Amino acid sequence: MNARRKKEPVKEPKRFNYEVKFRPHNTGKVLIGGNYFPKTNYVDKEGEKVQAALLGIESDFSRRRVRNFIFYMLFVVFMFFLAITYEELMK
Repeated sequence: MNARRKKEPVKEPKRFNYEVKFRPHNTGKVLIGGNYFPKTNYVDKEGEKVQAALLGIESDFSRRRVRNFIFYMLFVVFMFFLAITYEELMK
């Protein structure tokens, strides 16, 4: 008799996280490093400051920028009063 057997579904192999650039080594019998996921790099604020200092990048509110802004504002106020004084002297 030719009894038809039900086809069992083919099991898919265990899927790995391919976002990580690590692929396990398959020896044929054993999958070496199948459960290993490398740690993600985490940079805290102090690390960002050190990296910015090494690259020569200033923060938005560095002391030099604040000092230059204050000097610029004092210069504008000085020129404004100088223009008013000059105008008063010319009358």
